[in-house]
Amino acid sequence: MMEKTVKILDDFTSQQLSRLHEEREKGCGEHYCLGMSYISKSKADEKVHKDEALALILPRKGTAVSCEILRLFPPIPNLAKGSYKPRVLSIGHHVGPNTLILLSLLVMGRLTLVRGKDSLEFKPEKWIMEKGELKHELTHKFLTFNIEPRICYGKDVAFMETKAIAATIVHNYNVQIARGQDTRPTNAIIVKMKDGLRATIRKRWS
Repeated sequence: MMEKTVKILDDFTSQQLSRLHEEREKGCGEHYCLGMSYISKSKADEKVHKDEALALILPRKGTAVSCEILRLFPPIPNLAKGSYKPRVLSIGHHVGPNTLILLSLLVMGRLTLVRGKDSLEFKPEKWIMEKGELKHELTHKFLTFNIEPRICYGKDVAFMETKAIAATIVHNYNVQIARGQDTRPTNAIIVKMKDGLRATIRKRWS
């Protein structure tokens, strides 16, 4: 599992560096940040360049991975909203007064109508725009942090903590997930695996 992940990261970084070298030679890499432009100046010592590139790329890519995980596995699967007066939704549905509306975030994040034909696939790259910028979804389409104007103020902190914890675990431990597990979620307020996640965890460093 870890070897496959490392290979994916290595291949991805190699592709990005090759693209940077080509665009720099053509003089069309203005959309990259100063740090990435600096890295692309020379093809010497590619290993060092890969490490530096990952340090710049992963914060943005890490957010994309977090968004994709939250799309497929929102920690709070259902969201309740109320209508205190008659309303007509944008799709034409009439909602009466004092009506409770339950939104299933777990279902909405996987709907083909909302997310396309590959809605059940794990694709963090869908959150990255062509120029490498993070794609910002409208809150009514990505409801994990509620809907504006009541959006969660801790959103950015949550992303930062998630990436920091993930990086710490990957750096310090070799995690091998057991195969053939029942991944069905529990019917609870907070989503978690019904039987927990079984894994073998070993320290990387003595």
